[in-house]
Amino acid sequence: MGKGEQPTFRFAMTSGATARVGVVAWEGDAAQSGDQLRLDGVPLTPLRPDGTRGSSLNALDSTATGWSARNSLGVDARGFVPTTVAGAIGALTATTSGDQYLLGVVTLRTG
Repeated sequence: MGKGEQPTFRFAMTSGATARVGVVAWEGDAAQSGDQLRLDGVPLTPLRPDGTRGSSLNALDSTATGWSARNSLGVDARGFVPTTVAGAIGALTATTSGDQYLLGVVTLRTG
C-alpha cells in the first residue's frame, strides 16, 4: 500500500449485519498517521491490545494484540470496532496519505 493506492476487497453478507474486521499488516508506523481501513466508505476504528479505541486516522500503528510491548516493530495484528453494513455487498478499502504498509491477512466476522 502506498500513497494514492486504494485496493478494495468486496464480500457478500446479509444487509444490516454487524461486521468485525481484523488484519495482520506490516510496516504500520506509530508516528505517522494517515492510514485507514474503510468499510463501505466509513473509517474503521482500531482496537488496541488493551481494548481501548485507537484513531481511525492511524489504523496501523505498530501494535499487535497478544504482544506485551507497546511497539511491535512494524507488525500490526488487530481487530476493529464492529460496524453495521447497509448493503448485501460490502467493500473494505485500504488507504494512506503518506505511510506505506502491506496487508497480509484480512478477516471478517459477521453476525
